[in-house]
Amino acid sequence: MQNLRLLIFAWMAASNLAAKSSDTRVIETVFRQPDITAKEVDARVIGELHPQSERFYVCLGNYGKTTPIVSQAWDASTFTGFKTPPGFQFGLSPHAITTAVQLHDHEIGIWIDSDHPRPALGSLLPITPAYWWGDLSRAPMPFAKEGAELAMSFDLKVPTATQTGKAVPYITLNFLFRDSRSQQQLWLAASLFDPRGEATLPNTVHVDGWEGGSQLPILYSALNRQSQWLNPGPSSALFTDKPFADYRHIEVRVTAPQLRAALLAMKKAMP
Repeated sequence: MQNLRLLIFAWMAASNLAAKSSDTRVIETVFRQPDITAKEVDARVIGELHPQSERFYVCLGNYGKTTPIVSQAWDASTFTGFKTPPGFQFGLSPHAITTAVQLHDHEIGIWIDSDHPRPALGSLLPITPAYWWGDLSRAPMPFAKEGAELAMSFDLKVPTATQTGKAVPYITLNFLFRDSRSQQQLWLAASLFDPRGEATLPNTVHVDGWEGGSQLPILYSALNRQSQWLNPGPSSALFTDKPFADYRHIEVRVTAPQLRAALLAMKKAMP
């Protein structure tokens, strides 16, 4: 697995069913790496930036190519719990209570109104803070060194999560791996919050095969201590099906043997 490169993708969605997105509107933002000591890590993903290659975006997906992003005057902190100065909140409509993204300093606030505006395809409304390498030769190869462990960490709170009918709000963290020899790709996802409960999220293999999906395999598991494909850091909060108003530290780790186990499960499920 020494030829695997990755992209990082945090997936926050409200869905009437379950799917993924194609058409996206993009807000570019500055992301600040928390202070860490050099002895804690071998290399950092977010360190020296290469402006024409590495980007941190917040993508609003599946709303249609002509849907503009507009500044919003209403205060989404009622839902997100995140207060920003005026001018740091955006969405797809200026009207109150509609989908909103707040960007300020090193924090992102997200409120998804799954009823407005409606998706362009299917039923998924994703908002995705994502770190991308435009130049894939610069993307890290996390398992090129024997014994290395891939980790991603951040702080998260979910102050509000309500649903009606078949709508389901949920949050996953996704690594997108690409084999640099075959160019084949797959998602490895950790479910962080889902009101449907942990029992519905065993180690699962499926394909992102809806109308606007990536058509790639998705291997996902709840962030808990039973997962065979990933593991929480020692200070990480675990999967929950209940909203929580205070920041919790989230750390998702993947070892080479865990990724191998996920790949074997994928090959068995989709020979």
